[in-house]
Amino acid sequence: MKISTQGGKHNLGTARAPLLHAPFTTRRMMLHVILSLIPAIAVEIYCLGFGVAWQLLTTSTVALLATALCALLRRRKVGHYLSDLSWLVTALILGLALPPLLCWQITAAATLFAILIAKEAFGGLGMNIFNPAMAGFVFVLVSSSHAFYGGWAVPCPNAVAVATPSATAKVILGKADPLELRALVQAAARDGADGITGATDASSGATYLGVVKVARKAGSAQDLVPFDPLDRTGLGYLIIAAAYALGGLWLTLARIIPITQVLAFFAVLIGISEGAHYLWPLDTVGTGANLFLGGAVLAGIYIITDPVTSATRTGGRIAFAVLCAALILLLRQFCSYSDSVAFAVLLTNALAPLMERAGRRRPFGSGLNLGA
Repeated sequence: MKISTQGGKHNLGTARAPLLHAPFTTRRMMLHVILSLIPAIAVEIYCLGFGVAWQLLTTSTVALLATALCALLRRRKVGHYLSDLSWLVTALILGLALPPLLCWQITAAATLFAILIAKEAFGGLGMNIFNPAMAGFVFVLVSSSHAFYGGWAVPCPNAVAVATPSATAKVILGKADPLELRALVQAAARDGADGITGATDASSGATYLGVVKVARKAGSAQDLVPFDPLDRTGLGYLIIAAAYALGGLWLTLARIIPITQVLAFFAVLIGISEGAHYLWPLDTVGTGANLFLGGAVLAGIYIITDPVTSATRTGGRIAFAVLCAALILLLRQFCSYSDSVAFAVLLTNALAPLMERAGRRRPFGSGLNLGA
């Protein structure tokens, strides 16, 4: 942009947008997120079996085709439309969140809902109100809850030795019953009296949080074996959480996600969980279960920090994290679905615009030292 003075008047040259150029593009940011997920992907395959890889392959393929279709419908260049890689980030997060033995048709339906309805129907990248991955997760959880919980599996170190590519393909791509394979994984996870496998229902595939909810309503919560992150199955959850934490450290150092928002989320989650379990030990689960189960670590690092569906101001981000963590615990305690992370995220997404307007904004151009 050139500025010249002629006849005492300022002639401001014009330039085509964007006026500011920076090397840190959307594509580069998405690449950072994708690379940071590699440890979590490897660990989940190791602890949950090769079914995780089939889920990721399904979500990535369907997301690619759905995004290309939207580009054609909008008469845009397909290569350019796909180049930001946001579709791949959505696919990876959704694939990691879904049960590892879920049949491919339901996984494809979740991905189509996430891309076409939750993202592209609102205008595409940067325009969606709700997190696409969590919207797809809730879609299949509500519409196909029996099949959803049927695909759940217990993590344990070296589960991939039992849940092999061929064994999981028979369940996910074929019509084999996942109960037998899940029982084999649970048997591999069981080391004496195991806190998680001993508390799950092998016929229904109920998660530990689901079993806790049923026991609490029946008044027998005191009979449940508490979650222990140091037993064989608890160690699987702990390793998965550590892999997500490693990816979060990468994104923090790369200045992709705000560390204050992440710390606020986990501080509230741990604080409320500790206080509630201290006051009502028979009606609430401990901090370990709330922290390591149900995708709370994935949400605290990769989902609430989504720059599109979260708040953008520092105060708004912290408020977003605090509300989301509190909703996760409240929904787990009082609602029918124990897998409350996705519901909490979507509810908080809806309130993000209000959080943006809650604080006082500096008027444009004021409060700047221009050297005058």
